[in-house]
Amino acid sequence: MTSSNNLLAAIDLGSNSFRLTIMQVEESAAGHLLKPIDDIKETVRLTAGLDDKQRLSAEAMQRALGALERFAERIRGFEKRKVRAVGTSALRIAKNIDEFLPEAIKRLHFPIEVISGHEEARLIYVGAANTLRPSDDRRLVIDIGGGSTECVVGHGHNAILLESARVGCLSTTKLCFSNGRLNRDSFEKAYIMAKGHFASFSGEYKRLGWKQAWATSGTARSVLQIVRERMGTDRIERDALKTIRDEVLSFGHVDEIAYESLREDRRAVLPGGLATLMAAMDEFEVRSLGYCGGALREGLVHDLLGRQQDVDLRDLSIAGLAQRHGVDVNQATRVATLARELFGQLVSLDDEQTTENIFDPLALARLTQWAAQIHEIGLVIGHDHYHKHSAYIVEHAEIAGFSQTEQNNLGLLLLSHRGKLAKILALNPEQNLLLAIVSLRLAVLLHRRRDERKIPIQLELKSNRLTINLPQAWLDQHALSNHLLTTECSDWNRIGAFKEFRLKAETTH
Repeated sequence: MTSSNNLLAAIDLGSNSFRLTIMQVEESAAGHLLKPIDDIKETVRLTAGLDDKQRLSAEAMQRALGALERFAERIRGFEKRKVRAVGTSALRIAKNIDEFLPEAIKRLHFPIEVISGHEEARLIYVGAANTLRPSDDRRLVIDIGGGSTECVVGHGHNAILLESARVGCLSTTKLCFSNGRLNRDSFEKAYIMAKGHFASFSGEYKRLGWKQAWATSGTARSVLQIVRERMGTDRIERDALKTIRDEVLSFGHVDEIAYESLREDRRAVLPGGLATLMAAMDEFEVRSLGYCGGALREGLVHDLLGRQQDVDLRDLSIAGLAQRHGVDVNQATRVATLARELFGQLVSLDDEQTTENIFDPLALARLTQWAAQIHEIGLVIGHDHYHKHSAYIVEHAEIAGFSQTEQNNLGLLLLSHRGKLAKILALNPEQNLLLAIVSLRLAVLLHRRRDERKIPIQLELKSNRLTINLPQAWLDQHALSNHLLTTECSDWNRIGAFKEFRLKAETTH
């Protein structure tokens, strides 16, 4: 029996299918090797469950929750840090995501992140680059999903250009083939719509150029299987797709599509996927595509493996943000060290704990530290209300490695690290996130002098009463800090987030 200690699990909550992949990490002379152990797929068709107001139907949510319950059984006993579950296009656009996500996390028993299109594209490229043979050539990778298509040009393991177009096999089918009938007009409508999405960024891609072109995921795999069946080749040639298109249209209805190699669950979305693939090849002027089996889930596993080895892309992204915006690194480090320490005094930071809460204390401790490292990036715009500028930059930037939830919480921490508290209460933050805000505010306040002085502070939280403990002698020597802390306590007591928020001066005997 394989031990779960050396297993990593990736869950892709896609617009068409949910997929769970489990891989075993093996040591070798060449480094870490990943061996596939299990793969489970559930067709849930989330995009098909979106109404005209972009709200998920109750039926679609129930299909999804049922799949997550079955996934939960398979990964029971896994450490939280060895599982990563991400939602993509359908969950990005769903207006009632707040109705679905808490219940989904409860059913899976692990956190679920909704990632941006750029982050999805990056992870897809990581998965592809780690699956393909090493090469010095630039590569174009096209991944047609259910609700979006990710297009990436990269070199080696690094993505250079990233885009996510809101067009995919399921969304195109829903718009152009909703009645199941197949004709040339509907196909042309789907093709033109998809081509228009790619045209908005294809110019930059073609100017950069590439030598290899690859397709990944379900649509490309289905089309390649048909090409093999009909033409006997192992590449997706543009001219061959014309023949496949004509054959598909001749069936007249999606229920009549008959290819021995086509899986039943792919039949309904084949026309939309084929139109999207042909549009992408034409817009990028690609005559031939290879197929790569590595995509989002493989990228997630490699990202997880990096985090196990303390190589976290999020650290690099935060450092890059700080550098680009001219942050005072020494001050940021001082604030970050104290903020993390204070948060640790308020909550238990147990690395081995397993929780389904997306506000896991250990994850929030890291988020608080990252927020502290970049809390002054807004100064590049102006000093007045710089915390608002900092939050705006983070909330609207593409930050590699971060999910949308992480990025939103990072923005909230930056918005809340100074200024009025009423805005915080209005956002109704979860308790651990509120404690992270407290920790960051106090760290910024106490390091206002921007020096290396020692701050002998202890925080205590009992029965929702928070006490700041500092020696009386220290408070006597730091009149400004004493005044600011007293004001901070009054402000917290005014909004009533805690039963009591007080400063206690300790005397030594």
